[in-house]
Amino acid sequence: MSTEAVEPVEVERVSPPFKRDRLAHLWIVTRAMSGFTDTIWGIGLAWTAVQVGSPAAAGVVVAAGTVPRALLVLFGGAFADRFDVRQVLIWSNVGHLAALVAVGVAATATEPSYPLLIAAAAFLGACDAMYEPAASTIARQIIHPSDLPAYVGVYQTVGRLGELFGSAAGGVVVAYWSIQGTATLNAVAFGGVLLVVIFGLRLRYPTEKPAESGSILGDVLEGFKHLRGAPVTRTLVLSQMLLNVFIVPPLGLGIALRTKELGLGAEVVGYVGVAVGVGATLGALLSVRFKSRFPARLAYTLFAIEGLAIVLLGVGGVETLYAGAVIMGLCAGAASAMLGAVFIAQLKGEFMGRMMALTQVGDECLIPLGTVGFGLLVGATSATVGLAVFGSAMFVAMALPLRSAAIRNIAAS
Repeated sequence: MSTEAVEPVEVERVSPPFKRDRLAHLWIVTRAMSGFTDTIWGIGLAWTAVQVGSPAAAGVVVAAGTVPRALLVLFGGAFADRFDVRQVLIWSNVGHLAALVAVGVAATATEPSYPLLIAAAAFLGACDAMYEPAASTIARQIIHPSDLPAYVGVYQTVGRLGELFGSAAGGVVVAYWSIQGTATLNAVAFGGVLLVVIFGLRLRYPTEKPAESGSILGDVLEGFKHLRGAPVTRTLVLSQMLLNVFIVPPLGLGIALRTKELGLGAEVVGYVGVAVGVGATLGALLSVRFKSRFPARLAYTLFAIEGLAIVLLGVGGVETLYAGAVIMGLCAGAASAMLGAVFIAQLKGEFMGRMMALTQVGDECLIPLGTVGFGLLVGATSATVGLAVFGSAMFVAMALPLRSAAIRNIAAS
């Protein structure tokens, strides 16, 4: 059986320290702006679909973007590994821009229709499947390993804020400028991404390219073969795939259902969500300020504690609801930053795009299944039981990797 190195790899520094790294800062802002406008575009797409027809048909429109991402993201990861990653980013952005311009022009010329919305969602989903795995490899290729924890902490904090403000702004934009406005904003943001990639992005620590397997499908299969002989990578990938499966259903449904059980108003759902977001932001910033010698060990411990916090959401009154939310946020913010940095640093360069793609498969495929399962469980029992089951499952899933000495002893770069 092959083994993996888990000690920090010595890499000659060719980039400035993170706090003075203008390229890293530019890439973080660029990605945050695209996330901000993506959120606005998603709201505009869903709202327009609802106005055109039935809620069921609107669901088809939203699913039209999800399905291509789920089906093609593994191939996107293989493209990112095999080809020049900057070229993959450029052409996926060109496709994204072309689709948004077409939507804006068509929606201006005539009323939006289901064929237009479905085609736009599907094409953009395919572009995202190519873009996201490639974009996810950039941190490793521009950031020195010792700066990855700070980079990931700041990146996640800025990204969360971008999505939060995008959610707040989305309704206003679509109300005043309809889908043309959301498409225009998203096009401007991705135009900015395109300019940054073409004129500003230079890879300082390029990863090696894989040996030719004969086909892109062969490259995808090679990624799965790599996992069989790479236990540390396998554990990290599975953890990243499962994390949101345990977290998103309790946040998306569990808090609302628990609030209803307690006889509280809808505003409490928003307040609890804010508590999670504030806690996550603070946790991420703390992870930047205080570095752990063994970040994987601490990250998995914090994620296990977050599982217990999910259980806490379902017991007691409003006080424990808020307490559980704050603990969840703090643990998630700090642990995500630490484990994200470990994940990026530990991946073998030639498989990085494919491993990143696998984690996105978890978000695209497993989260919807987990949400449906959570809803069925709560419907048959109660929100308390559903939260207890998902929280306990997360505790076990995150505690198990701590049994591995290789995981526990991954040292900070």
